[in-house]
Amino acid sequence: MIAFLFDNDYHYDILASMSKQCQILGTRASTGNRVSHSHRKTRRRFNPNLQTKRYWVPSLGRHVTLTVSVKGMKTIDRIGIEAALARIRRNTPARLELTKFDPVVRKRVTFRETR
Repeated sequence: MIAFLFDNDYHYDILASMSKQCQILGTRASTGNRVSHSHRKTRRRFNPNLQTKRYWVPSLGRHVTLTVSVKGMKTIDRIGIEAALARIRRNTPARLELTKFDPVVRKRVTFRETR
């Protein structure tokens, strides 16, 4: 899940959930078999090659940090960072709910934000 947190009219951060997933392509870990010399099969995970990368966005006038796979980096190089951010916005749900611990109230509070 990808979230846009709006602080002001001009400032937002793109956050990814804790899952190891490319923010551009949505590439996740897949599963398969580890095969030994005797052909015994045990389950394993194939993790994507995820990197944390900062991109300069001229329209915002600031850097944006994304978690992308190497193929996602090539996609950003091909289509541009503005089109990639538009793709992220298009795939984000219109309504976002985050639960955070509020130390004042001393319990978990749900924050609802709309795009």
